[in-house]
Amino acid sequence: MASSAERGFDTFRTVVTKNSCSTCAEVPNRLVWIRSDEDTLRRRLSARGLARDSAKLAEFEEFCRNMRLGTAPAAPHVTVDNRLTAPASLDDQIATLLRQA
Repeated sequence: MASSAERGFDTFRTVVTKNSCSTCAEVPNRLVWIRSDEDTLRRRLSARGLARDSAKLAEFEEFCRNMRLGTAPAAPHVTVDNRLTAPASLDDQIATLLRQA
């Protein structure tokens, strides 16, 4: 079963596809930064249980340093807060992004 975030992004992809223009230059682009933290990242990688995540979990501190958790992009962006402690659910955040699209 797909997670709420996966369902939200599938919906977002559908909206973008339905409204897409003939060239990428005509489509407004947005950088979406996914905010996370170490606790959330470890939990989600462990729960996902994929072999490709084993090296990430084995060297978790280094992986987190490379991910630059907590460092927002310098470029203009919108934020989706993926932390377990986020004040709004992923569904609500995706719905907000869709309304802004």
